[in-house]
Amino acid sequence: MKTRTARVQRHKRRAGLARAAVVALVLAWSTSALAQRFAASISRAQIEIEFERMRAAHELRIDGPLAWTFTFSGADSAALEALSLRLVRDGYAIVSLHSDAGRTVLRVGRTELHTPASLERRGHELSALARGLGVPSYEGADVGPVR
Repeated sequence: MKTRTARVQRHKRRAGLARAAVVALVLAWSTSALAQRFAASISRAQIEIEFERMRAAHELRIDGPLAWTFTFSGADSAALEALSLRLVRDGYAIVSLHSDAGRTVLRVGRTELHTPASLERRGHELSALARGLGVPSYEGADVGPVR
């Protein structure tokens, strides 16, 4: 019995440390100012125009790693929780997961380097993953500086 109790206590300690790490990541992502939004429906040509505009305006170093935040929504909070677990397993950090008036919104983030082609691909991949897990809406991406 003592061995089982010790294992449970170790597990609780590790879970507490993991929760603290997630909270730290959420705080880091949620405090970064987002400079540009890319809707899920944006075309490759529009993405290329936005990348060129950001290069010319020197808003962000678009050719380097940036903080990308991806947003999903739907009425089924269980499906969004399942999606969040899958995305965390894939290396994303949960920025926020909240429900309001029957709609749940999930935002996940990760530092990534994108080209217009890779951002378009990522959007298609995330949209397909979300639909496969019962989440009807991938809304798009926000990008800002890495903090």
